[in-house]
Amino acid sequence: MNRIVNMVLRQLMRRLVSRGVNAGMRQASKGGSAKGSKLDAKQARQRIRMLRRFTRF
Repeated sequence: MNRIVNMVLRQLMRRLVSRGVNAGMRQASKGGSAKGSKLDAKQARQRIRMLRRFTRF
């Protein structure tokens, strides 16, 4: 079970990281860096919650 969970988590993290980088680049180019950082913090919290849920199983 643990191996499967780790594989899934790794893939999810890779996707989230790449998506986060793209979103950050977009927001930075717009010039809304302060807004972007707030959104990133919210998303990071949500991701951590999701990861904790996964680790419970």
